Amino acid sequence: MVDRTANPAAEESREAELLDDHFTWRTIRTTYIVPFLEEVDERANLSGSWTPSDTADERADKRVKGLLPDTVNARRLAVNGTPSHISSHFSGAPIRRALGRMGTVENSTVAREKWNSASDFVPAGVISWYAERLHFTIGDSTRKFLIVHVDVDPGGDIEGFLVRSKHGGTPDAPSALNEILRIIQPQITLRGDGGVFTVDAKSRDGLASRFTVSTVTMAVPTGPGKPPSIRFLEDYEYWGDTTDLRWSYFFATHQAHDRRLPPDSKTFSKNGFLDKTGAYSVRVEPFGTAIVFTDSVPEAWWDQLRILGASVNPFVELAVLSYWQHTCLEYFTNEMAKQAHPSASGDHVALSASLEELRKFGDDYFFFRNCIWFDSVPNQPVWTAYLRKLQESLGDREALTRLAADYEDWTSHLGTRVALEDSKRKSLNETQIKTYSGIAAFAGIAFAFVTLLVEPASASAPYWGVGISASLLAAVATVSTVFHRKKRNL
Repeated sequence: MVDRTANPAAEESREAELLDDHFTWRTIRTTYIVPFLEEVDERANLSGSWTPSDTADERADKRVKGLLPDTVNARRLAVNGTPSHISSHFSGAPIRRALGRMGTVENSTVAREKWNSASDFVPAGVISWYAERLHFTIGDSTRKFLIVHVDVDPGGDIEGFLVRSKHGGTPDAPSALNEILRIIQPQITLRGDGGVFTVDAKSRDGLASRFTVSTVTMAVPTGPGKPPSIRFLEDYEYWGDTTDLRWSYFFATHQAHDRRLPPDSKTFSKNGFLDKTGAYSVRVEPFGTAIVFTDSVPEAWWDQLRILGASVNPFVELAVLSYWQHTCLEYFTNEMAKQAHPSASGDHVALSASLEELRKFGDDYFFFRNCIWFDSVPNQPVWTAYLRKLQESLGDREALTRLAADYEDWTSHLGTRVALEDSKRKSLNETQIKTYSGIAAFAGIAFAFVTLLVEPASASAPYWGVGISASLLAAVATVSTVFHRKKRNL
């Protein structure tokens, strides 16, 4: 972790902000979730390296800091005692296992790494940052996710900084996230619309069109009054008299003023919010979550310390889980389409090959349903509501329903093909039995007939009967076999 505030003077400066008589954003932390393919080249990076996170809750060692100044924490804790931080076990063992939080597990489908570097590089507008990397495997596919946590300088141009970081910057105003990516994963960068782009030409089209950066932004305000106006939404009439709704939307989307604007409607302005249960509001948009804390409720700082002081942030953990589920659903939808699609010649795949593919698909699909797809957090209604909101924002709950229906239909279709093949085979066997019975009867008649034609007293009569009967039997069998082959191929 690279930190610009590791000195008492900086801490006192940040504490002084609490005493200002005007509104300020005390702290803003954005976590960027950046997906990319396993096939991206791993180039040597001299500025640092990725190392395994050997313990379940190691997360950046002890370098993780809360979003409140340490001096404020100490003062409040001395007066009020220690609040109960959200436990790293909040999600239960199955979800922790799906996210690689169970330590080293044999045959695990997820691996978690942390970035280690002696470099003290910090982009402009950033107070500190640290990064993790996750490898997820499903079926024959592997995905990687970079998790980049950035503490933003609240005294700068917050709007411009967040827009540039997610949507790409300019030579004069670079994207802080792109600058960090050049250090930790130089093979990838961002497009102008928040999409992930790779410098590897052979994968360029796939990466450029499929993956989007997701964000989780937490903001802690201080001082009386309301936050200033958002530039690209300041003329909206139906988003309330205050700017709270505008800022929640901006923190969730990092939307730029020249991008597609949301509808100017009262209904849309309040979309995406969870029911408020503490001293913060949560808004979920596709590929983005905003958590805005408030000081307007009693003991608001308690929730701030409880959530922001935890080593494992539930909002980030569940956002990563949701994005991994989303990626899995895309994978299975694509695999199902490939199975149902005819071959290049226009013929359908042979039944035996289709059944084998279905078996492999079913093994991976049931692993996904039991070990990756969770839509609730046991005994945690707040986090359950948040996870379901994430899934709804990406359309994943509907996608799972469609996938289950498609899987059932395809299984039924192959079952029908198996039944038809069995019926054809049974009919063919019955026909063959009748044919061979007729051939045997014909051979017996031929034997008797030939025996009568040949001099009965002749010693060769039986041999003539057997020979002619066998020849007739072979001729009829050959004709019958050719006929049935042609019939079966129709």
